[in-house]
Amino acid sequence: MKIFVIFFFLPLLVVSQSNYADSFLKIGISTRSISVGQAVVAMPSHPQAYLYNPSGAALTKQSSFSLLAVNQFSLADYYSFSLSTPVGEKTVLGFHGVGLLIDHILERPDIHEISDLEARRDTIQALVSEGFSSFSNRETAWTFTLSRKFKYNVDLGWQTNQISLQCPVGANIRFIQKSLHKLNGRGIAFDMGGLVQIPLNDVLSISNAGMLTLGGTLTNLSNTKIFWSSEKEDIIPMRFIWGASYAQDLIFLPSIIHLYYQSTQGSDEQDRYGLEIGVLEKIFIRAGLDEAGLHGGMGFNFIFFQKKIDIGYSFLNHDLGRSHRFEFTLSLS
Repeated sequence: MKIFVIFFFLPLLVVSQSNYADSFLKIGISTRSISVGQAVVAMPSHPQAYLYNPSGAALTKQSSFSLLAVNQFSLADYYSFSLSTPVGEKTVLGFHGVGLLIDHILERPDIHEISDLEARRDTIQALVSEGFSSFSNRETAWTFTLSRKFKYNVDLGWQTNQISLQCPVGANIRFIQKSLHKLNGRGIAFDMGGLVQIPLNDVLSISNAGMLTLGGTLTNLSNTKIFWSSEKEDIIPMRFIWGASYAQDLIFLPSIIHLYYQSTQGSDEQDRYGLEIGVLEKIFIRAGLDEAGLHGGMGFNFIFFQKKIDIGYSFLNHDLGRSHRFEFTLSLS
């Protein structure tokens, strides 16, 4: 008798309708990125934005470790961690992990071929009394990131001073492992991305004009293949992600506001938007919009034993229930 596997594919319900083998990566790997709708391709100085742009970490100056763990709607366990450290003055290395575990998925028999009603009844009674066997679904991704900062002085022609541009670039190599029932799949993905930071004060010769950042990334270069033990393949298509962010100091408050926008070419994903307000560089209020809905969150940082500690929180009200996430980040230097 054939076995029909009923499998609840959680990432499809959490983020959007997607047929790609990397859907579990779209759940989000940090409370900051999740809170702003994951519109982070042009977010500078945030190592945990590596999945959308590996170059942002190059603008960080300290080593850091972050950890996020959550139970998704009481259906799956999800975790992520990130470790990044500067090497010299211009280079930053990172190692990151993401994992999703859905446990106790029941195997239910396919009894449609049993036409006799009494035989079907007896079969069902026997199966119920014996209990159903179960299996687990595991999906993990391990990513190595290399980012490097470049600086260029540009003469715009209409000013006496040159404009200093920060132009970090970065690359990911990612190892993906998947286990579903009796099948195993593996693949290797490559990403490349870059940022350009433009000080509008200098470009426009206006005080307090803010900072404009443009970002772009090619993910899954040359299409990523997941090779299954069944000798079948899944294809994760190459996508171009681009966006912009704008940072502006508020004159009337000791605060700074960040606006984020992100779009993905080669995908049916909706555009993403994010807002972040930082007060005294200690308290952060965040909101974002993506295909999963409206997100919100907060962040706090403080010094403890001469180490900077960040505590992050994000919230999403989904049809499956409310999702709360907490993240701990420790600056190591």
